Amino acid sequence: MVMPGAEWPHLAQTIVANYCFSWRDGTDDTAVALGHCSLINHSYTPNVYSQRHVRERVIEFLALRDVEEGEELTMNYNGEPDDATPVDFVVRA
Repeated sequence: MVMPGAEWPHLAQTIVANYCFSWRDGTDDTAVALGHCSLINHSYTPNVYSQRHVRERVIEFLALRDVEEGEELTMNYNGEPDDATPVDFVVRA
């Protein structure tokens, strides 16, 4: 579900803002991946990454390595799997 950047000031005041993905580079457009995808937790050593397909309005999640059965899926919220830039919340080890 894609929201235009003009709606971000309103959306930012809601809990939904915690589950948004940056959508279109150079804009404030955001997207919410429906289903379990918006619940993937942050990690600086992720096992998946996301790839946006703007034209198709799809976010694809791809494994960075084999993921064991029952293992939590994690991604780096900074976008790049190896980006160690601090995020604005406490990160569990």
